[in-house]
Amino acid sequence: MKLPQFRVRTVNKLSADFRRWLQVFVLISTVTGCASTNDNISRQVTRIDRAVEDARSEVILANIVRASEYYPLSFTAVTGVHGSNAVTGSLGIPNLDVGPTVAPTGKQYIFGPNSVGASNSTAFDQSILQTSEFYKGLLTPVTLNTINLFLSQGYPREVVFYLFVDHIRVRQGSQWFEYANDPLAATFPIFQKYLQAAIELGLTTDVVSIKHEDARIKEHLTIDSYIKIAMAKLQAHVDSTTDEVIVESTKQTAQLCFNSALAKNPAPNIRPVCGDLAHGLTGGNIRLQTEQGDFEIEIIPRSTYSIFSYLGRIVSANEAGKVMLVSDDAKIGADALLFGLAASNKDCAMETEYRGKKFCVAANAPNSMRVISALMELMVLSTSVNDLPLSQTIRITP
Repeated sequence: MKLPQFRVRTVNKLSADFRRWLQVFVLISTVTGCASTNDNISRQVTRIDRAVEDARSEVILANIVRASEYYPLSFTAVTGVHGSNAVTGSLGIPNLDVGPTVAPTGKQYIFGPNSVGASNSTAFDQSILQTSEFYKGLLTPVTLNTINLFLSQGYPREVVFYLFVDHIRVRQGSQWFEYANDPLAATFPIFQKYLQAAIELGLTTDVVSIKHEDARIKEHLTIDSYIKIAMAKLQAHVDSTTDEVIVESTKQTAQLCFNSALAKNPAPNIRPVCGDLAHGLTGGNIRLQTEQGDFEIEIIPRSTYSIFSYLGRIVSANEAGKVMLVSDDAKIGADALLFGLAASNKDCAMETEYRGKKFCVAANAPNSMRVISALMELMVLSTSVNDLPLSQTIRITP
């Protein structure tokens, strides 16, 4: 049966309207897809990474400023970052009235309401570091192993020794003298003289293996006993003179030494030489033999907390607190200053605001940024999982 002419026209009209509706749907879907890729995962990760980096730098910088004004230091840690991304869209589908009896006004097709939107949010967990274990790590002087760790990363030797050495003890004959690594101390120029001389002679650190006798066993050991000793990472051998079994452990430790490859002015009468264990000195001592006599120098390191105080004194003293670097590997371009802050600077590498004042590390002060980076690493080394109690976690959703 052939359809009436008016039904054919109505179907054609419906097809045209449907095509227009489909075009609108495709358009909204495309816009929604664009919105969903507007803030993709890679951009979010990069943005969060930069935000966390800026936050860590500002916390370190703020504590240096606090130390410069003799305010209590405060330490926090970001323990987790959480992000979410949501895209929404809606498309209104019209009612279609079809038929020969429908009035012309009834054939109007209104699409709506239509909408598209995208939203994202970031939340982070921040812990207040106030445990006894954290402060024990913060107040414990750094070890030679830590100093060696930083030198192995490529930090300039002069920067590392200025940061980590609190003072030195020098033996001349039978007397010991102390010289402080503090630009405000009267003995600071003498400290600088010894440090600069030692660096020019190639002062650095290396790692050596030292055996320690843990036990002596008179009876002969069984195979099972030797297996247990090996599993405990110990060594055993028989002393031919006493016929006793000596159980030893081997420990990797760092020591101060002189490396002729790093020396600007090599000298023969210096000890210990890197790689040499038979020097009869403790790990933190060095010995110089000069025309003025035989000097033994002991280096006393400072704690992470003391480093903040040291940098705070440098900042508060202004011109009197400037520590100028002289070694070639420490100076970068025109920057020969160990650490310094500016009250305001148009080109800041990092900045913070404290008690209404703005403090800035200038972008043309790479040594100051090296110091901030070293303190970041020291803070991580001083923090353990036990220092992050869940009861003191603050979650903030901007």
